[in-house]
Amino acid sequence: MATFWIAAVLGGAAAAFAIAGPWLRESRLAAAALAAVLLIGAAGAFVFSGAPPQPGAPYAARIEALRRTPPQNLTGPQRLALLERVSQERPDDPEVYRFLGDELERAGRVMEAVQARERVVALAPSASSYAAFGASLVALNEGAISPDARVAFDAALAEDPDNVAANWFIGRAELESGDADAAIERWAGVIASLPENDPQRQGLSIEALRVLSQ
Repeated sequence: MATFWIAAVLGGAAAAFAIAGPWLRESRLAAAALAAVLLIGAAGAFVFSGAPPQPGAPYAARIEALRRTPPQNLTGPQRLALLERVSQERPDDPEVYRFLGDELERAGRVMEAVQARERVVALAPSASSYAAFGASLVALNEGAISPDARVAFDAALAEDPDNVAANWFIGRAELESGDADAAIERWAGVIASLPENDPQRQGLSIEALRVLSQ
């Protein structure tokens, strides 16, 4: 029965989408946005020179070389090193901490990602920042939805009742507590509200089917 309701909402969407969780958070690595975060330091904007950083150079010199490297040419560890430096220079900029949280998570430094996203919540509370903080807490607890994570997701829904990530995780909590009907109703409502060509629609639909079939 659960599968029927989600499948009915899914309709003709392609079931071949590979789900890697992109619908849980918006992508923040667009080159222009990342460049704006990385290139504007305490002294103003830096100009790209294209000169690659030298591995043997002193740390400060390497950081300055990274600033002059187009973001799309940086490796993950290089982006992370630069974002850590920029976060020291701009401790009150939530955009810096949003990117920093993403890079820390990719690097497997989950506790530090939680701290970065908590900083975003403190600086710029919003549905997306609460949801990202809650998702980091879930990752830190190896998939378990802790009371603190639930508080974050509830705060996200108070800001935006249609937030996809918060609804997904709260639906999971409802399912795990034995209230499958509430989870199905929640997920079906979110899926139905998304445009048919929205990748989040296909992603949430397929993941819901997978979870409900377990």
